[in-house]
Amino acid sequence: GVEAPIRSLMVTSAGPGEGKTFVATNLAVSFAQEGRRVVLVDLDLRKPQVHATFGVRREPGFTNLVVERGLALEHCLQATAIPNLRVITCGSIPPHPAELLGSNRASEVMRQIEAGADLVIYDTPPAATVTDAVLVAPQVDGVIQVVGAGYSRRDLVLRCKTLLERAGARLLGPVLNRVQADELGYYTNYYYYGRYYHEDTARKGGWRRIFGGRPKPDPLGLEAPPARRANGLAVKPAPVRQESLEDDVRV
Repeated sequence: GVEAPIRSLMVTSAGPGEGKTFVATNLAVSFAQEGRRVVLVDLDLRKPQVHATFGVRREPGFTNLVVERGLALEHCLQATAIPNLRVITCGSIPPHPAELLGSNRASEVMRQIEAGADLVIYDTPPAATVTDAVLVAPQVDGVIQVVGAGYSRRDLVLRCKTLLERAGARLLGPVLNRVQADELGYYTNYYYYGRYYHEDTARKGGWRRIFGGRPKPDPLGLEAPPARRANGLAVKPAPVRQESLEDDVRV
């Protein structure tokens, strides 16, 4: 958000169970711990979860602010155990959530909430399932789409992205959730060791030590260690034996 600072952020997903509330909640906590005044608003008016996550009351909340014009915003802002983080729950479940979220009054309430915070994060329903999130997306500064690793259907993910773009949303990108560390392969060990390959592996066992396998052939010699100096003379390293394809198959 260098050119256009992000003051309001919407988190959605293609379908249920992908972890959008989990991502929205942890984003809110992280920004609040940086010292920003953060408000997390539950706009999932069908299956709200924010009140259960923080152990606060569900009513009054956002829908009450929209319907009851005399209700003060401070009465719906609830403190949490995290400094700088407050939440506004969904409130009473309306009979027609999409109509409520698409109303001018809902937009007024959103602007009122954003005026008193550094960042407002909206947790919305799945955008490819119901139209609620599509109605909210154009009114915020940025949208994040949560994708469940090994869970989300590819066609629904793409459909969700298309719907948001058509609505005029500013898509910041996807968040891949539920990634298992062992699914990252050798990248997991790479970060556990905390160093680049060439800093340590060439002289202490190579790829076998870190990744548990044989070194890859290097016909160009790009990974050969630099020349050493013995008694002031440059000594070239011994050539590395390149194993044949037959050796690989036999092993």
